[in-house]
Amino acid sequence: CNLELPETEIASRVQRALIEFNLENLAHTPIHYLSLGQKKRVSLANVMILEPELLLLDEPTAYLDAAQTRNLLVLLEKIEQKGTTILIATHDLNFVYAWADWILVMDQGSMILEGTPQEVFSETKILQDIGLGAPLVIELLDNLKAFIQSRGTISDSDLTNFTNNLWRESKTPD
Repeated sequence: CNLELPETEIASRVQRALIEFNLENLAHTPIHYLSLGQKKRVSLANVMILEPELLLLDEPTAYLDAAQTRNLLVLLEKIEQKGTTILIATHDLNFVYAWADWILVMDQGSMILEGTPQEVFSETKILQDIGLGAPLVIELLDNLKAFIQSRGTISDSDLTNFTNNLWRESKTPD
């Protein structure tokens, strides 16, 4: 209504959002009856009706369980595929690892790291120093690397190739 669209266009966009965000069965449910995950889907659908070029999200996975977080990833992928740029502020590094193609790490109001997930998460010392740590998969790879090195059965270059291949494979969609 604020965009002064015709009522038919508003109704069309609302119906499309209900379908795209799997909310048809909740269309007439009072908001206070919805779960947090459902409320977040309604909020996203509401914003996407406006067809923004840029979507800003602050801690979108807060208080969501693993299943709801996976659902959110699917929704964000759909939104991105339709041409909306998504900027997310979060401390959920596992989510960042699964989602982001470019990362900016801020500390005390300053940008201290910028790059691809592989570039940023390879700076484990810096991430630990500011209290972020690393995604679980990176910690696992680092522990595996340390274990293999302790055995002394693999060269450093072979180990680097091994971990880089694991990185690439873990980022490849199914």
